[in-house]
Amino acid sequence: MEKQMKIEIYSKAGCSYCEKAKNHFKRENYAYVEHDLLQEGVKDHLVSRLPAGYPLKQVPQIFVDDKHIGGYMDTVEWLLANR
Repeated sequence: MEKQMKIEIYSKAGCSYCEKAKNHFKRENYAYVEHDLLQEGVKDHLVSRLPAGYPLKQVPQIFVDDKHIGGYMDTVEWLLANR
């Protein structure tokens, strides 16, 4: 049974950490929406959602219920805390 939360993953093709994050969510039965950073306007939209001063140096970037979780390791920590 899927867990009901709004999960958004900003990722790009060829990113191994993006794939790992998506696989973690699948294993835990979380549905998510993926945003491709290589599509026009997606990176600008992501930057507008990040906390002030947050450096966009890594992908994926994850949001849960419109709250910024962070990158891959932040996501692993969040998943462990929300089992």
